[in-house]
Formats: sequence, C-alpha cells, structure tokens
Amino acid sequence: MTIRTKTITRGERVAYLARPADARAGVLLLPSVHGIDQYATAYAHALAEAGLATIIWEPFPGLPPAETREQRATRLAPLTDATSLREITWWLDVMARELALTTIGTAGFCLGGRYGLLLSARDKRIAACVSYYPTIETPPLPGQDEDVVALAARIPCPVDMIRAGKDHLTSDDIFQRLRANLQRRSAPTIVQHYPDGDHGFMQRSGAANEAAIHLSTPQTIAFLKAALAA
Repeated sequence: MTIRTKTITRGERVAYLARPADARAGVLLLPSVHGIDQYATAYAHALAEAGLATIIWEPFPGLPPAETREQRATRLAPLTDATSLREITWWLDVMARELALTTIGTAGFCLGGRYGLLLSARDKRIAACVSYYPTIETPPLPGQDEDVVALAARIPCPVDMIRAGKDHLTSDDIFQRLRANLQRRSAPTIVQHYPDGDHGFMQRSGAANEAAIHLSTPQTIAFLKAALAA
C-alpha cells in the first residue's frame, strides 16, 4: 500500500498527514504534551497502513521539544479547553471537507486522550474514539474547565479506553467514575487495563510497558478500522 506523508502548515497551524491512496475513513490523532513526535508518527503510519488517513494535530507549533518537567509545564500553561477544541475542530473540518473523508474517528494519548473524549462528546461527526490513559488531574489544570468525566456520558460513538495501572496523573477514583459513565451509555465501550503499565507507556521502555504496547496497538487499530468501516 502506498502511503503519502506530508507536513501541513496553514498560517500558524501545523499538522502531519499520513494517507493511503483512496482512503475514505480517517483518524484525527491528538498527541501528548510532546506533540508530533516519533511515537505519534509511528502510530499514524500504522493507522495509514490499515487504510485510515490520519492527521496529527500539533498543539505546540514552533516550540522546542519538551525534555524536562519545566518545559512540559510551560507548554501546558497557555492551553485552554475552549481554544484547544476550536483548533481540533478546525482540523476536523479539513479532514471532512478537503480530504473528503466520509467517516472520522479520533485517537489520543495523555493530554490528547482527554481532548478526544471532549471532542467526541461535543461533535457528532466523531464515529469512534480511542483514549489512551487520558490525563485528568485533580484539581484540574488551569484552563481545563470542562468536566470530561461528566461529559463522557454524552458521547454517542463507540469508545475504546486504555488504562495504565501505574497512572500517577489520573487517580483510580477518576478512572472508575469515567468508566461508569462510559458504560452507562447505549454505545459500545471497551476498556483495556494494563496493571503494570505506566502512564504514557506508549513512549516508555520496560517490559510491562512494551507488553502493553504490543497488546493494545493492534486492538485499538482494529477497533478504529471496524468502527469507521461500519
């Protein structure tokens, strides 16, 4: 399968596109605090190999890599739910109009996992949602005024949520309430739980994290492919 890749720049907006020929379904990939990195692009290429056109949104265009806790905090400080959802929706419009995709899902990691749930609750165009270890801190970060746990009950599409057992950012109480709200919906919910996986395991080494990557990746890609084909 021929996969075309390119960086898309529209003014100050930046995204990365991986698209197989004749793709009619696609995924809006919402990355972690690291933005478009090797891990996000590898997942995008795997989605494209499965026949799904994928755009990775860059939340931090022009900023250097976040290698320290302080740099990550600096990246997160100006973000708000309102501005982020506006930017994400702008790229969703690009996928629907310019790429002419007929069905679109979303997948996100950490920060992006939370945004994916919010987007799925707000925009009915999202036909499937994958949320890897969504970062839902207590108390919420400044600018995070949307109650994603409550809004999860309003998501109309199928959801596949991946839980890292050793999650130091999202508490077990938050996760349990989020899962309960997802499972009381009429739409299908899948929950994958990796007890020894760390938060951010898709970007971390170690036997437990590598096992979580090995098991979760084919499942989430198959879920998106099946849900978007339906």
